[in-house]
Amino acid sequence: MQKKLLLFICAVLLLYGYVFSENDVRISIAVNDLKGSGVDQATATIVSDRLRGELVNTGVFRVMERSEMETVLKEQGFQQSGSCNETSCLVQVGQLLGVQRMVAGSIGKVDNFWTISLRMLNVATGEILFTISEDYQGEVKDVISQVIAKAAAKLASGVGQEVKKAAMIGKKGDLYIESSQPVAAVEIDGVAVNDVTPLTLQGFAAGDHRIVVRKGDWFGSQNIFLNPDELLKVSIAMEQGKGSVEIFSKPSGASITIDGAKSGETPLKLNKLPAGEHALTISKDGYVGVTQSVRVTIGETQNLNIALKEAAWLSVKILPATATITIDGKPAGAQTMGNITVPAGEIEVQAEAADHDVFRQKILLSAGEKKTLDIRLTSIFGTLKVTSIPSGADIFLNEKRVGVTPYKNEKLLQDNYMLRLTLPAYQSITDSLSVVKEQTLDRHYKLVHTKVFLDSIGAAAKAAHKRSQLTRRIVFGAFAAGCAGVGAYFNQAAANAYSDYSRPNQTPNAYDTDWNKVQTNATTRNVLYSVAGVLAAAFVISIPF
Repeated sequence: MQKKLLLFICAVLLLYGYVFSENDVRISIAVNDLKGSGVDQATATIVSDRLRGELVNTGVFRVMERSEMETVLKEQGFQQSGSCNETSCLVQVGQLLGVQRMVAGSIGKVDNFWTISLRMLNVATGEILFTISEDYQGEVKDVISQVIAKAAAKLASGVGQEVKKAAMIGKKGDLYIESSQPVAAVEIDGVAVNDVTPLTLQGFAAGDHRIVVRKGDWFGSQNIFLNPDELLKVSIAMEQGKGSVEIFSKPSGASITIDGAKSGETPLKLNKLPAGEHALTISKDGYVGVTQSVRVTIGETQNLNIALKEAAWLSVKILPATATITIDGKPAGAQTMGNITVPAGEIEVQAEAADHDVFRQKILLSAGEKKTLDIRLTSIFGTLKVTSIPSGADIFLNEKRVGVTPYKNEKLLQDNYMLRLTLPAYQSITDSLSVVKEQTLDRHYKLVHTKVFLDSIGAAAKAAHKRSQLTRRIVFGAFAAGCAGVGAYFNQAAANAYSDYSRPNQTPNAYDTDWNKVQTNATTRNVLYSVAGVLAAAFVISIPF
């Protein structure tokens, strides 16, 4: 045990020894004589003196000698009755002695069992900084040689960080920080640094520091000590932070699924879940399952209390098939021919689809009940069909051209419309229409020519008639004259043929041929004269028409 005690004291001395190489930042203290209980005052005084010596040996304290204490108090005229062990008295003594801390306590013995209790006070504030206790079973000599040294080392360890920090005041070093997840936010000693890793901090305060790096749900930390004038490179490994979730349900025994993996039944605590969002599902036969998102926070435990509702079932058939269904505002999927699990009681079913009216209905279902619901959504549009004779007429709805006849529009909103049909040379038609959703309005129109068009047609007909009359007269006259002229030609030919035929010197053969010519020419002449007479008559007859 002595060896272990010596090693502990050496560790404390090595930890703080370098602090005093340049500046003496030791804490000044005075030790009040320990109060004895079950031991004589002489033993208590010996233990008190040994405590003073061991405190000096730690190198952390400047300890005032007992004789020096008595001299100062006597010079200050300090008077006390009885033991000065109360906080107020100790503070007064510490102020008179001019020390920073006061140490007081007691030593007690029962049979062969020893106990030592010590407390350290801040003289400036009267605050008890900390207390220690040491117990020992054995002889008084071991208490003096071993236990007191251990108690002194504990006191030194308790204030060592304060001493160490004081030694670093005004000293600076350089710090380089990198993290396994780059571009991580940095906190040093709880204060956010306005920069991200990798990060260099020049002229940073020497001493103990705690560095924390965060990036999203990733976290890393490291405690460091920066020596004066040192360039310290710190590499911090980051891991996704962990947290816990405690899940309770009513009724209990519900199955828990987290991120698609079954995890057990309620009540259940899920430990070491990665920080961030997780999908949680809780289900139990006969009850409506609950699916929700739960966010796990680093180092924290969330409590979830979920009340499950008794289930009923609803079978929905719906048109159009593209419609979506919500139950109490929560999506139930697209067209559903099977059963939808819903909470028992009154629920509101809503169905909607593009270009259709929204369907809403409240339904009362008892626990375990199954019900079928047929839904046919009403289109918000009506249909308009327009035909005309003749076709090709321009169609205007509310003075906006929408097409030509024949025309069909299946997406007209229910409303009153002004219809107008126009077609060149025809009178425009105007009509008032009332379109009703999910109904077809069929309109057929017969267009009538305009008076101007008809007048122009009449004038054109007259002009054409005159042209036709003139043409007819010219044709009849020309053909009559032509036929008469040709008839005259054949008449002369017949006369010539007859003259030849009359010559006495003609041979019989010649006679027959000449006679044939007379006959042929005479016949042709007669036909042409007849045709000319008919055409002349036609010419005369057509004059009035």
